Amino acid sequence: MLHDIQIKSTYWIQRHLSLLQNLSFIVFFVFVILLGWWVIVLFLAGEQLIGSLSGLIGLASALNPVISFFDPSDRVEQSSRILMRLMVGLILVLVVIVARTFINPELARQRVEEGVRVTDITVARQNLDIAQRLGSDIEPALRNEINQVIDSPIGSEGDQSVVRLAELYRLFGKKNVDWYQTLETNIREGIQMANNVRASRSSMVLALAAPDKAIDLVKNLNDEFVKAQGNHDFNKAGDFIQAISFLEGGLGDSRSVCSRSVTQMNLGIFFDASPGFEDYLSRAQQSYSNAVQLDDSNVQAHYLLSSFLLVNYAEDSVQLERAVAIAHNARLRYLSGQPLNTCALERGDTPELLDWYRFLLLTTEAGARLALKDAPITIGSLLEEAMQLAQKNKQFGPGDFTAEAYHYWAQYLGDNVDQNTLCMIVRRDPDPNDPSQLIGEADQTNPRHMRWVADAQAELDSHGWVCLPQ
Repeated sequence: MLHDIQIKSTYWIQRHLSLLQNLSFIVFFVFVILLGWWVIVLFLAGEQLIGSLSGLIGLASALNPVISFFDPSDRVEQSSRILMRLMVGLILVLVVIVARTFINPELARQRVEEGVRVTDITVARQNLDIAQRLGSDIEPALRNEINQVIDSPIGSEGDQSVVRLAELYRLFGKKNVDWYQTLETNIREGIQMANNVRASRSSMVLALAAPDKAIDLVKNLNDEFVKAQGNHDFNKAGDFIQAISFLEGGLGDSRSVCSRSVTQMNLGIFFDASPGFEDYLSRAQQSYSNAVQLDDSNVQAHYLLSSFLLVNYAEDSVQLERAVAIAHNARLRYLSGQPLNTCALERGDTPELLDWYRFLLLTTEAGARLALKDAPITIGSLLEEAMQLAQKNKQFGPGDFTAEAYHYWAQYLGDNVDQNTLCMIVRRDPDPNDPSQLIGEADQTNPRHMRWVADAQAELDSHGWVCLPQ
C-alpha cells in the first residue's frame, strides 16, 4: 500500500511539475523581496556590514531556483529538485522573518541606548532616527531616561541633559497625556516640598516637549495665584508664582507677550506683598515695569506700577511724577471707549472691568497729584469722576475697595469735609449675599486702608457724627 501511495504521489508531482516549479519560483521571489527590504532597512539604519552579508547570502540562495527554471533534466529528476528547492525557499523565508524579528530589536536597542546617552544632540538624533527605522518604539526609553535625570542630584549634568532629552522627546516621543500629568505633579510637588531642582527640570521638560501643555498650565497657575493672593494665602501664592517662573524659563518667547505680561504682573504682586524677600520692593517694581513693557495695553499693570510708586515713594517727587504720567497716559490711551485689542480680549477685559480700572487710575493719579500739591482743580476733577464711576457701578461690589478715592477726597476738602465722605471710608454693612459678614469700602486686611479708617473715624468723632447703615 505504501508503494501505491508513492507511485500516486510521484505521478501527481510529475503531472503538476510546472505548477510546483512556478510555486518554487514564487517562494524564492517572496524571499528575495523580504530579504531585499530588510537589507535596505539595514543600510538606511547604518548597519552596512550586516546588510551586505545578508544581501550576498540572499543573492546566492536566489540564483539556484532561477537557473532551475530552465533546467533541461528529465521530469523525474526535476520533480525531486523542485520539491527540494520549494522546501529550501520556504525555510529561507522563515529564516528572514525570524532574523528580522530578533536582530532588528537588538540593533534598535543599541541605537536607543546610544541616542539617549550621547551628549551631542545631532548624533543622538541620528541614532534615534535609525532606531525608529528599525521599528523601535523609543518613547519608553526616552521617558525613563528623562525621569532619571529629573531626579538626579544637584551638581550633576542633569540640567544640560534634561534640555537635550526634552528636545529629543519633542521630536521622537508621542503625546502621552498621563506622562504630561506626571510632569505637572512633579512641578507642583517639587515646589511644595522645596525640591526646586525637580520642579525646575520637570518644568523645562514640559515646556520643551509639550509647549501647548506648558502654556495651559501657566494660565491655570496664574489663575490659581490670583485666587490664593485674594485669599491672603501668600505661601501658596508663592508656590504658584515660582512654578510659573520655572515654566516661563523653559518656554522662553514661545508664549504671547500678553501672557508673559500677566505673569510678570503677578510676579510683581507677589513681591509687593512679600517683605521677607531680599530687595522685594525693587523686584516688585521691576516686575511691574516688565509687564508694562511686554504689553503696553495691560491696564492693570499700569495701575499697579503707578500705585506702587505712589505708596512706596510718597516723598519722592520724581517717582510721584512718574506715577502721575503712567496713570494719566494709561487712562487716556486705553480707557477712552476704543475697541479692546487682542491682549485685552485674551485677558478677558470687559467694559465693566475697564470701568474699574478707570476708577483705579483716576484715584491713583489724584493721590499722586495730591502728594505733589498739584492744582486743586485738577485733583478735584479726577476725584469727582472717580466717585461718579463708583456710584454708577454701586461701588463695584465686594472685594473692590473704593475707600482710597474717598480718603483723597476728604484730604482735598480739608476742613470742609462732609459726613457722607467720611462714612464711605468707615462704613461696614451686612453682605447682601451673607448677612453674617460685614463688608465696606476699605480692605480690613490692608494696614494702609485701616489707617484711612482710623483717620476718618477720628474726624467723625471730633464732629460727633454717626454713620448709619445704608
